[in-house]
Amino acid sequence: MRSLWAGVAFVVIVAAPARAADPREKLETAIPEAIRLLEKKQHKEFLKTFLAPDDLKEATREVTLDKLAESFGKRKAAALLRAFRQIKGTKPVLETGGKTATYRLKDKTDDLAKDSVTFVKVGDYWYLQN
Repeated sequence: MRSLWAGVAFVVIVAAPARAADPREKLETAIPEAIRLLEKKQHKEFLKTFLAPDDLKEATREVTLDKLAESFGKRKAAALLRAFRQIKGTKPVLETGGKTATYRLKDKTDDLAKDSVTFVKVGDYWYLQN
């Protein structure tokens, strides 16, 4: 009977469809995905993907996601896209047990409020830190 259950477990494991990797699982894939979304001006999708769930909930407490995305597209998206292009392929400084990654920008411009971009890992995914 034990070998029957082992055989059933094996079939279930082998037959289970493989889950596609989420680009947010690794910084090396998260940054190109962020660039892709910003280049295509998919600001709403960018915010849903790269704001941590609690941050997104807070940001949309008094404004709709559509309005937030519209404002983001007008005020911050271009500068953030330039920042992501700068850090693509570079190594971050890891802190907090590897759960916080900060990239220093080489060329800070006037429309960027900071001289770095920071990601935090929440669960399995990396999110942009405000």
